[in-house]
Amino acid sequence: MDFEILKKKVDDLRNKKERAKGALAQTMETLKETYGCDSLEDAKVLLSRLDDEANEAKTTFDKLMAEFQKEWGHVI
Repeated sequence: MDFEILKKKVDDLRNKKERAKGALAQTMETLKETYGCDSLEDAKVLLSRLDDEANEAKTTFDKLMAEFQKEWGHVI
């Protein structure tokens, strides 16, 4: 392989690495500002809690919708 081709590939990989680092830094800043998360682990814990809350809300909704349909389904 020609040295210049190899050098270009190395430079391209370095550029990709720097862009990835920048994207990660931006993502971490967004997590901090928007959700108060200082780490990916904090974000995972928050996501788990929000998933649990969403599941509870869906369960409650489904229960209330079934009750509504049982009582008012004949009207609508």
